[in-house]
Amino acid sequence: MKPHPLSTQKSEVLRRFGDLTRSIPRDTRVAIEAMFNQLFVLGGVLLALCVGIAVFASWSISSGIAKGIDMASTAAQRIGEGDLSQVVPQGGKDEIDH
Repeated sequence: MKPHPLSTQKSEVLRRFGDLTRSIPRDTRVAIEAMFNQLFVLGGVLLALCVGIAVFASWSISSGIAKGIDMASTAAQRIGEGDLSQVVPQGGKDEIDH
């Protein structure tokens, strides 16, 4: 069975890459590996930072929405109990606060 042309090309590329990496001096290879390790750690730190920012943004947006809904719910409950003097405060720019 004849090998697929792409697998042959892949094998050739990997062989050349192996030849290239063996031709690099050991000190240079160690420095390159250290650099990639530092980039890996930096990527992890940046990922954690982005996740933290996303969690904070989600929490602050949801708490703002929940606060408006809670105030309207409390006012509706008091009106339902017969306190018709209850006023629903307005103060925001979105649909929930109006």
